[in-house]
Amino acid sequence: MNKLVIAALVLSPLLMAQSAPSGCTSVENAWNVATSTSVPAQYALAAANSFDAIEAVATGYLQLPPCGGAVVTCRQSAIVAKIVPAVRSGRAARNAIEGLLASTSGAAIPVVTYNTLEASIATLQSIYTQYNVSK
Repeated sequence: MNKLVIAALVLSPLLMAQSAPSGCTSVENAWNVATSTSVPAQYALAAANSFDAIEAVATGYLQLPPCGGAVVTCRQSAIVAKIVPAVRSGRAARNAIEGLLASTSGAAIPVVTYNTLEASIATLQSIYTQYNVSK
């Protein structure tokens, strides 16, 4: 599963760059997204799919038994306290993006919602790296 998360995080920006109109660079697209009030639907969908992959790792970790006793592989309460808010925030943003995509037939998504989802992904990725969490 760890390879799936890495692939999703690596491929997401590459897919965005591939969908760029001819003559535009990925740097220009990144700048346009960063300074805009909306994000193209394909970027938002890629972020939602990336979150789905990284959320699966969180779900697997949260299903481990609590640490203590003779349990070898377990979840630590300090890590859980960091994962849970990031997952909740990410789920809310992902659900909002998916709802907007469905109701607007693929129109641009507000950048605030996109940024919330990207922040959740970055937070979870940082936690996984810091604590060596993998599924």
